[in-house]
Amino acid sequence: MAFLGGARLLDWASSPPHLQFNRFVLTGYRPASSGSGCLRSLFYLHNELGNIYTHGIPLLGFLFVLPLTIPWAQLSESWLGVVHYLACIFPQLGSVLYHLFMNHEGGPAVYHTLLTLDMCGVCMVNTLGELKRSLVIHG
Repeated sequence: MAFLGGARLLDWASSPPHLQFNRFVLTGYRPASSGSGCLRSLFYLHNELGNIYTHGIPLLGFLFVLPLTIPWAQLSESWLGVVHYLACIFPQLGSVLYHLFMNHEGGPAVYHTLLTLDMCGVCMVNTLGELKRSLVIHG
């Protein structure tokens, strides 16, 4: 993978201990990097690239296309559209940030903060989605 100009990738045993949670992924780990190094990892192959792109592409769609598809004029409460929009964005955003910056040189503290942010996105889609559903059905 070095032929793509990326950082020298690590195997499982050489990766930071806080990233050794999947013993079946044997190689492709990014070394600890600065924020800009994490961003540069968008442009070379590694074991998290699929996660970043499969959550990042829908995030871009949600950010730019979703507002155009919400029938704002038909909503009795415009904040309901905002709740729907946020419920769609939060899980994608949390996941992209988690997978992109999980190898940050800040180590386990940064990793656990990112993991918490990722899980908050999942909670937000459930909470806001249920709030929206309840308001539409009972409102």
